[in-house]
Amino acid sequence: MSRARPHSRTGRQSLAHATRSGVFLLALTGLLALAGCGRDVTTTPEFFNENDALRRERNELLKQVASLEQAQRNLDGELTVLRQRIETQAGPRPPGLSAAEAPRLARLTFGRYTGVVRASGDQAGNVIRIYLRTLDQHGRFIPVAAVADVQAVAI
Repeated sequence: MSRARPHSRTGRQSLAHATRSGVFLLALTGLLALAGCGRDVTTTPEFFNENDALRRERNELLKQVASLEQAQRNLDGELTVLRQRIETQAGPRPPGLSAAEAPRLARLTFGRYTGVVRASGDQAGNVIRIYLRTLDQHGRFIPVAAVADVQAVAI
């Protein structure tokens, strides 16, 4: 006679128990994995993706460009109004005589010897020398005193 053990399971019961345990462990592992997938709102910017930082910088620059373009349109409008005011205050011009126009800077061109210069003894040039020609509205040379900021990029 065989004696049945009180806590023993049959093959079918142990298979069902193992399957339930496996499904439970799989579901628990999935939940733990998904817990790390969310984006925490309280994280600091240094933990963001580099693309997020670039996108944010691009949007800020686009806003700056839009505001600068608007400021330029406003200044163009003010310039038009001031030119009209000057023309009305000058009075009518006699026929056949054109008003003398004061020369003003209208164009910058690179001069003849602009380029890379070797200042030290090595083969590669390490200094960029820039000569600018300042021209008025009629293409004539006009002396101008100014300061220029130049940014050069090696390509």
